[in-house]
Amino acid sequence: MDYNVKMEKVDSTFLTQIGYDPDKQILVIEMDSLYKKYVYKNIPLNIYKDFLAAESKGKFYSSTIKGRFEAEREQ
Repeated sequence: MDYNVKMEKVDSTFLTQIGYDPDKQILVIEMDSLYKKYVYKNIPLNIYKDFLAAESKGKFYSSTIKGRFEAEREQ
């Protein structure tokens, strides 16, 4: 898996960075304590924008993204 997505740091205790490719609708999430990266597919742009605007990125991730979209763990 090689998704060349520009990552940006987020203010979260659970997540460290997120990145988005609007052309491919790919969302990449890096988790802080686990040092894991997950790639989510078919993420609409409005979901990504709402994610960025969310007061709690971790809560938004858990309620809106995790388990609702196809994901792969990046090795």
